[in-house]
Amino acid sequence: MRNMTVIVCVLLLTPTTVADEVTIVLWNSERMFDVATVYRRAYELREFGFEFANADIIILDEVTSLPVVNAVRNAMGYSGYHTACSDFAQDDHDTFNSLEVGLISRFRLG
Repeated sequence: MRNMTVIVCVLLLTPTTVADEVTIVLWNSERMFDVATVYRRAYELREFGFEFANADIIILDEVTSLPVVNAVRNAMGYSGYHTACSDFAQDDHDTFNSLEVGLISRFRLG
């Protein structure tokens, strides 16, 4: 999470050549536990993608892994965007007990 916080702060403080403003959307994605859930909610995610089509950064809570964040990005139609995901519980291997924070960004991360 610390790395994601630093990335967001750097993006906010760094002048961009694309625009003078950076639009950040924080979305409570409501329990995106696995890729199958993302596919079941694809229509809802696509509508969300249209609603926030100009967002530069989307922060998702209640995700469990980077594959889930990637599936959300693809379902929203943001295929060219970059992704990252926190790893709060590093010992949580494939049990998905911990909720993470995902980041979908128009800007290259790292």
